[in-house]
Amino acid sequence: MGGCNFLDSSNDEPKEEDEPENEYTFKIDGEEWPTVSPEAEKKVESGQAEDVLSIVFTQSVLEEIHYIQKFTLTIPFDGEGTYSLNPHERETSNGRSREYGGRIYGSDHDVTISFHDPIPDSTNQVTITRYDEERGVIEGTWQGSFARRDYERDEFEHLYRLPDTVHVTDGEFKLYYEDFRD
Repeated sequence: MGGCNFLDSSNDEPKEEDEPENEYTFKIDGEEWPTVSPEAEKKVESGQAEDVLSIVFTQSVLEEIHYIQKFTLTIPFDGEGTYSLNPHERETSNGRSREYGGRIYGSDHDVTISFHDPIPDSTNQVTITRYDEERGVIEGTWQGSFARRDYERDEFEHLYRLPDTVHVTDGEFKLYYEDFRD
């Protein structure tokens, strides 16, 4: 289940009255996300194909540049249960090797400015509490601690929006997805 379908909860087009809304919240270092700017645009992307589930929480902030923060959660999906967000590889059902885990990206659209990777000894996990294949609904919780990786783009350091260490707590989501498995 790897995400090629993306559901955007911030789409400017009017939604049908019965069209479902993605719901999600989480805290960064004890504060609701996003706290960067009131102009921040939030969206969530989710999808699945093969045996991979990818969820991306995105925040865009228009300031000096179009700055984008993405929290990506990629797990080897086997249904309801708890999955590690620490980086690991696993063979997919089609015999390919795939990397899984969580990561925070910062970019200005086409240039990656910063990475935050999971801190190995922390509780970095996503728990799928509801998986309704018939309705295309997935619900769960997540948490993790992430540290900024040394990166060769120090000229962008003044654009970093997150501290060197980030603790995500109280993560909850209810997402509508499209299944691309055969």
